[in-house]
Amino acid sequence: MRPANQNGVQRPHHADLVQSIGDIAQASLAELWRHPSRPFPQAVGEIAWEVWLSPADAGRFIETAAGNGVHVYPDRIRFPEDVVVLARATTANLGELVLSTGAVRSLGAPAAPLDFVDTMAPEDQAAWLAELLDRTQFVAGQQPAYVSLLDTGVSRAHPLIQPALAAADRHAADPGWGVEDVQGHGTRLAGLALFGDLRPALESADDISIRHRLESAKVIPDAGGNPHHLLGAVTRQGIDWIEATGDRRRVFALATTTSDDTPHSGAPTSWSAEIDQLAAGASGNIQQARLLVVSAGNLDFSQDAVPDYLSVCDHEDAEVESPSQAWNAICVGAMTERDGARGATAGRTLAAAGDLSPSSRTASWAGTWPIKPDIVMEGGNWWDDGSGWPNTHGDLMAVTTSHSYPVPSFAHCADTSAATALAARDLALLRDEYPDLWPETIRAL
Repeated sequence: MRPANQNGVQRPHHADLVQSIGDIAQASLAELWRHPSRPFPQAVGEIAWEVWLSPADAGRFIETAAGNGVHVYPDRIRFPEDVVVLARATTANLGELVLSTGAVRSLGAPAAPLDFVDTMAPEDQAAWLAELLDRTQFVAGQQPAYVSLLDTGVSRAHPLIQPALAAADRHAADPGWGVEDVQGHGTRLAGLALFGDLRPALESADDISIRHRLESAKVIPDAGGNPHHLLGAVTRQGIDWIEATGDRRRVFALATTTSDDTPHSGAPTSWSAEIDQLAAGASGNIQQARLLVVSAGNLDFSQDAVPDYLSVCDHEDAEVESPSQAWNAICVGAMTERDGARGATAGRTLAAAGDLSPSSRTASWAGTWPIKPDIVMEGGNWWDDGSGWPNTHGDLMAVTTSHSYPVPSFAHCADTSAATALAARDLALLRDEYPDLWPETIRAL
């Protein structure tokens, strides 16, 4: 017979044991609570926690969290003796995970996130930048790998960029354009191509080593745009100017596309055909194979995108833009792991963690044309505040370098442009690690 409670209702088997485990788990959490003013939370449902982990056991905690009903956000703050993560869980679920892993050193209430871009004063940004520079080393070998940005130019005024971009390595497809970045897009990509998202670097205390370098060719004029029939020629001219500086292990990054050729249904256009020839080494002043990454292009949002954004991204009208359908280049789309805007009071993210970024175009054409994009990288998320129209949010975008340094020092970057810069960075790291591999092999990796 199962024992009855005071109302005469029989209790489940092992109820006392389960209850005692829950009590122990909650007591364990209370013992770990370290907030100076807030009491230990008594909420019944899921709440946010700041979790301080032992570095040796942090991986085990994070890997087993989802299976225990604990959601761990992707941001990490690393100290010599601690790894700090933000988690969301009930007291019971987090308590059981704490008992099973033994990885948690202490718990606290999450602090308001640092917004390095929108709310931090310029003098505070400068202090954070100086601290980051103090622990950053630009150490390149005799033949470093290069990310060669084909964009709006890059500003060398920024202290995070100047050590990695020589003055002689800035060019323009049309020399009359100048090499400075007036629009800011190229400088934002440059920061991501060197460091990745700067937010973890700024919040960390770890030393940073930058081994690869940057080159730049302005292929987008400061005002207006290039005539459609010259898009391929301007790209080729930018590459020719870069390669005139000598033989280097390069990754060319092109994060600009055109809607003029839409729909192309995967068929070659004049621009994509030129990209294919450049990648294969059949075009350009120097006949050599090249490693090129091209963005898939971004979607313009409408109210219809909120309820089911994936159907919009996969619609035939949202095909990747030219020249990213090129066979021999890597077409980069955007995904996201950013599923929380901690500074927002109401709303939700449009995409779930690990899903396609709402901005990313896709294509799966009938016939012989290859499915695009070839790869996806972090491109941020969008925020639905309930108004029916998605918005940007600083927590859902990467932090990078501003072309207007020193006011401000930092900027946001997202969508397939950010994803393309991150892909170029990974490829440059591969080229640095495996200097003898062909561009075609690196592309396959």
